[in-house]
Amino acid sequence: MTFRHVFNHFVKSLTPLYDKQEAENITSWIFEEKLGISKTALAIREQETISEVKANDLAYKLVRLLKGEPVQYVLGNTVFYGLKFKVNKKVLIPRPETEELVDWIIKDQTVSQPINLIDIGTGSGCIAIALKKNLTHANVMAIDISTEALEVARENARLNETVVDFFQYNILNASEEEAPETFLQGKNFNVIMSNPPYIPQTEISEMHRNVVQFEPHLALFVPDADPLIYYKAIAAFAVGRLLTDGFIYVELHENKADEVTEVFRSHGFQSITIRADMQGKQRMLKAGR
Repeated sequence: MTFRHVFNHFVKSLTPLYDKQEAENITSWIFEEKLGISKTALAIREQETISEVKANDLAYKLVRLLKGEPVQYVLGNTVFYGLKFKVNKKVLIPRPETEELVDWIIKDQTVSQPINLIDIGTGSGCIAIALKKNLTHANVMAIDISTEALEVARENARLNETVVDFFQYNILNASEEEAPETFLQGKNFNVIMSNPPYIPQTEISEMHRNVVQFEPHLALFVPDADPLIYYKAIAAFAVGRLLTDGFIYVELHENKADEVTEVFRSHGFQSITIRADMQGKQRMLKAGR
């Protein structure tokens, strides 16, 4: 079989799950990662014969893709804010709108002196690591409830040659009545950021199966009875941890911007900005005192 034959077979096989353009993009990504062949190179080498070993490896990848598994999990990595990250089923696949949130934070940081940042619900570590890579003067801490996610995040920090302090911590258990965790004692932050779970359970039926069946529900969904539970916890945490001139940045459900705004206002944060993503959806919030 030639490279072109295999490429076309991939695209044809995937079109029942994805539109043709997305099927071609996924196939191109597989070819570049597993064969080292870009779109340009394919045009030149399309009639070359693929080895049996490589063909068998690609066939296994295709079986996984046909089950709806996201290509990022099939390959075991993705790119976020220009950096490569390992991903598996224990962490969410980073999204482009989260890159926009990171970009907002970076562009707001105009000072050169050390600052303290904390990422709540870090998952793969993509936000914390991208910030540390671009704000080298920042001290970055990241927390997550999942030990398995933290293992992935620590590996990503090593791969990207960044120093981020990762800790296991459940933000929903944080309250003024509880004694602060040792790693938080005496810590205050210039920036608190989070891409928390925010999708109500009732929306599961509307979502693509490659998200519902493969990505961790713990990092995606919230109870219908209390869909703002994480924003309430983040706001309460920030009351005692955010420095006077500091800011909170969070990603939003596109239909919850007004409600999340009220959560932060009720905790005393009056300087609030909502920003739309590239699709025009209200997906980011910045709050200060």
